[in-house]
Amino acid sequence: MKDKNLVKKVKAKWVMKLPGKDNLAAEIKKGSKVEKGQVMATLEERSVYYIDLVGILKGWSTEKLNQWKSENIGKEFADGAVVIESGGMFPKKVHTERQCVLIDIDEFGRAKFAYEDGDVKKVKAPVGAVVQKIETDKLTLGFEAVEVKGDGNGKGKTWGDGIKKKVSEASQMKAEMEGKVVFVDGVDQVKISKAEVIGVAALVIISDKAVDWDEFVCDLPAVVISNEKYEYIRENIDLSNCRMMLNSNSGRLLVVVQ
Repeated sequence: MKDKNLVKKVKAKWVMKLPGKDNLAAEIKKGSKVEKGQVMATLEERSVYYIDLVGILKGWSTEKLNQWKSENIGKEFADGAVVIESGGMFPKKVHTERQCVLIDIDEFGRAKFAYEDGDVKKVKAPVGAVVQKIETDKLTLGFEAVEVKGDGNGKGKTWGDGIKKKVSEASQMKAEMEGKVVFVDGVDQVKISKAEVIGVAALVIISDKAVDWDEFVCDLPAVVISNEKYEYIRENIDLSNCRMMLNSNSGRLLVVVQ
């Protein structure tokens, strides 16, 4: 390798948000190895609904409202339970529509409730890795990767599998590239649009010239790297059988090495 800074091998980390330690799969422990796609945790999906309380809260002092919120936000209510009632001889009572938890009172006087809707969400590992740290609300995975620095378009970060051949023409983009990180020789709007229609995860633009992203409409995360960097990756890594993480905010491409 001619330039030591062309690419470098790094010990990378990926932090995953968790619904809580109690939802972790039994086999997930610090130091354990996980495979790409392995279920790390499960949780019941929650939906929200609102109840208008402005008629009752009208006229309440800030102190009284804050006191009521401190006593009730986070509280679980049974189906049909009384949430709040007005004063007077014939008080108006507000009941819940289902078993739920009070999340907040917004600026419009609406009570926000959350309830489990029966759907289960599975949190899966995006890459084969080692569990480095488990915290209350997050988990850190560690893995080795080849890091390539380029210029990103500031459209966030994403994971995807690689493909063996780079794309030179828009006509070479096929449906099977959906969810993939695709290497593209040069950039033009036709290629970008075709990639978005197919559902490509991200683009790695191979170009020795800087790309002015103001000239293009591109909602996909993308990073521009030089031909020299691409050739090094192609010659040393099997792009058809690897996992990649592209961060277009920092212009960073991680090619995972197992």
